[in-house]
Amino acid sequence: MTTKSMQMSRSSHTDSPANHKKITEAEEEQKRERLEDDKNRLDIDCRVFADDIIPYLLDKAGLRGELAMIIETATGAVRRILLHAADRTGWKSDAFINAFLELHIRFAEPNSINITIKQEEDNGKN
Repeated sequence: MTTKSMQMSRSSHTDSPANHKKITEAEEEQKRERLEDDKNRLDIDCRVFADDIIPYLLDKAGLRGELAMIIETATGAVRRILLHAADRTGWKSDAFINAFLELHIRFAEPNSINITIKQEEDNGKN
């Protein structure tokens, strides 16, 4: 290996973590901006109802905040998917205002997952 190629090799090796960090920081900033833009386009009012055992158990374990984190993650994902769908189809995001999506999570024995998707009746509305 020549001296010049060794210097270039060393240089690219030492610059790599700094460049990687800059790229990662730029990607994270883009993600933050995109999430903020999503919040400005469509707000979410989320309400959680649970059997008494769930908040009781989380309180006993000191993990009540984890439930809020799960809710925040799920609602953010739903918002992103709906906004992405609206963008793809040319719809305006205000088409979702006053619409709702109910998500029920029931716990069962292992290997007995059951997924049901139900749409509300149209009731003659267009």
